[in-house]
Amino acid sequence: AAKTPSMRRWAGAMAVAGAGLTTALVATVAATVVDPAPDRAALARVPAALRDDCEAEVEPMTGANSALSCRDAVLNLFPDTRSANEAYSRLVGEAGVATGQGDCADWTGAEHRYPATGPMRGRVLCHERDGSAMLVWTDEQARTVTRADAPAAEGAALLQAWSAWTGGDPAFPTAQERELFDFAAGTDCKRLSNLDSAAIAGVTCIPTGSGAREVSYLRFASLPELRASFTGRVGEAKAPSGVSCAGPDFLGTGRHDWLSVDLGQYLCRPGPDGTLAMEWSMEPLLIAGRVTGSERGALHGWWWEWHLAPLSRIVAAVNARAAPPFPTGPERALLDRIPIASRLNCLRPSPGQVWADIGGVTPVAAVACGRTSGAGLVVYYQFADAEAMRRTFNAGSDTEPEKDCTRLPEEFYGSRPYARGNGSSGTLRCGTHDSTGERYLQWTDERFAIAVYAHWGTEPFAIIDWWRHDAGPA
Repeated sequence: AAKTPSMRRWAGAMAVAGAGLTTALVATVAATVVDPAPDRAALARVPAALRDDCEAEVEPMTGANSALSCRDAVLNLFPDTRSANEAYSRLVGEAGVATGQGDCADWTGAEHRYPATGPMRGRVLCHERDGSAMLVWTDEQARTVTRADAPAAEGAALLQAWSAWTGGDPAFPTAQERELFDFAAGTDCKRLSNLDSAAIAGVTCIPTGSGAREVSYLRFASLPELRASFTGRVGEAKAPSGVSCAGPDFLGTGRHDWLSVDLGQYLCRPGPDGTLAMEWSMEPLLIAGRVTGSERGALHGWWWEWHLAPLSRIVAAVNARAAPPFPTGPERALLDRIPIASRLNCLRPSPGQVWADIGGVTPVAAVACGRTSGAGLVVYYQFADAEAMRRTFNAGSDTEPEKDCTRLPEEFYGSRPYARGNGSSGTLRCGTHDSTGERYLQWTDERFAIAVYAHWGTEPFAIIDWWRHDAGPA
């Protein structure tokens, strides 16, 4: 095994530095290197604050090419990152500490990545054994595994010194952490110390509303990293695909959307000690969220209410990454035809939604908006002319009874021409889906060659009242 740092040298540093230990360790970078002297390439892999009195270590760790004893730490130099990580994992196992367990600031035995924000540099293990506080950490770029010990009573000072040796953490909050505040459905947010290895920032907050205990958010640098991280958590949970979190087992994963546009993935699973967790990715924002609680229905209810907050920012991100960016010229012209009261969180509908509404027809433009006072999803389609609109709208509608939807017919089912005082005219169709009881409303406007499909409707009176006053086109 590698030689541990000299307790005499550590004690000497403590005596000289006193309360200013960290400053002294950073400032004291001596040029003297005792024989046998490490070569320049090896020293370049040592943190600057630890290059004082470096000498070759007799017994490097298994897998290491060499080792250096530098002031208060022993550094093992490996040929590649993989062998360094394997050696570190063995030490974690020997310490009896679980990967990702706790925060080293508590000194109760912990392991996590560092730094706490920004790209990951490595991982750190801290624990106490036989009256000594022990720190072991990796540096992926330098391909090193380093160990430093101190008397247990000086563990806090050792941790402070380690923070200086490795560059420390920036002051909270950083710009990326502050950005997460804007998306957090919670208050009193703090830095999440044990980040996912691929994340670049994380915060944990007290949830807004009721039904949850804690909510946290992670920010990723790229979509592949976000997806890989989420896929790993799904695999770890062994969650079946396409299973709703409203089910009795509270174990499942699937995709979630807004107005038919895919936003990311969700995962629900039981946790330790009777806890439950819901996780979700918000791919347009490169963010993942996690909320915990103890009651299945309440936790799922919290997620349903808050995972889309703030909706306007999510929609803006979806539209910015759309190809081409939304809105195009024809989409902008169609948006201008939608009354302001219903021009809410609008975006380009998914190809699947367009197919469900109008089949294989390609409209001039299509815009989806919601939620309105009458329907959750409203899709407006601009056609080249009124004939093309009528041909598409009337396809497959021969079986509908000729009933006036504005008179709230039985089962809210019918179709009939309409004319309104504002000059609009066309066909108004209404219905109720047998399997779900969902109300829908569909209509055309001959003036502008626009057809509208409103889904997830409220009660018949409410959806008709919305159609009369706020639906459009205008």
